[in-house]
Amino acid sequence: MQLTRNHFVALPVAAAALCLSALGGAAGTPTNAPPRHDAEVRTGRGTFSAAFSKGSPLSAMAEVSRRFRSRLLEDTDGYDITNETFMVRVPTNLEASSSWGLMVFVDPNGRGDMPPAWADVLDRHRLLWIAPKAAGNEREFLSRMRLAVDAAFNMRRQHTLDAERLYVAGVSGGGRVASVTALLYPDLFRGGYYMVGCDYFRPIPSEAQPNASYRAIFNEPPARLLELAKQKGRYVLLTGETDGNRDQTIGVHRHGYMKDGFRNVTYIEVPKMGHASPDAEWFERGLAFLDGRTNSPAESV
Repeated sequence: MQLTRNHFVALPVAAAALCLSALGGAAGTPTNAPPRHDAEVRTGRGTFSAAFSKGSPLSAMAEVSRRFRSRLLEDTDGYDITNETFMVRVPTNLEASSSWGLMVFVDPNGRGDMPPAWADVLDRHRLLWIAPKAAGNEREFLSRMRLAVDAAFNMRRQHTLDAERLYVAGVSGGGRVASVTALLYPDLFRGGYYMVGCDYFRPIPSEAQPNASYRAIFNEPPARLLELAKQKGRYVLLTGETDGNRDQTIGVHRHGYMKDGFRNVTYIEVPKMGHASPDAEWFERGLAFLDGRTNSPAESV
């Protein structure tokens, strides 16, 4: 299996990229401030740019290939963590000794933006935030996944984080990346939050089109990792009532996660929402499930 820059072109997605401008840009994002490096991230508060000098052993191509169960993987992007920057948000009231969770977000636009309305939600759930700046839909898929892994690795180096509350999330194409990353790295990410975009490791029948299906885009994870995901992971599949990816999201939930016996997975459908990021209220419903505060969404199929 060779995943290339155009790997997702044939997938039935509603849009190649999703603009988060409906909820505004990044919350309090500085425009010209230089990035904080490594240990400087530990003392940073608010929203700022960050850069790191070290990547995770879990993001090495040999390890990525092992998890994909393929010897043919090739990252043609020339990925190098030292050339990457990230948007980070740390609440101003965070104490160095406190233990919070972390949301790693894959932005389909490749800017690392966070809708401002989500900031208070993340604070209530005691979650730090990090998003690679160059992980948009035009980027090599494997690089986007490796960026998510390295983001979690470096935030764990600089902050005391609850290992049971490390989540990978994304919107649209970023949701698709998150849906692959979460199942291949359940030993790192204990939860995945896929908003208006997700994929699975085997073909998924369409609910709306008889005899049609959505193709698998990665191999079944190694047995140990898959069982860990089924037993310990928590997964949220969120779509909109008029989202072009609604049919696939329903199918992945019903014929993928539910059929395969995942213990903690939920489907959330936002009324009247199309292919967009959810508002703060619906975003928080997904977080409540990830945190184990609820076992049933307000809207379900």
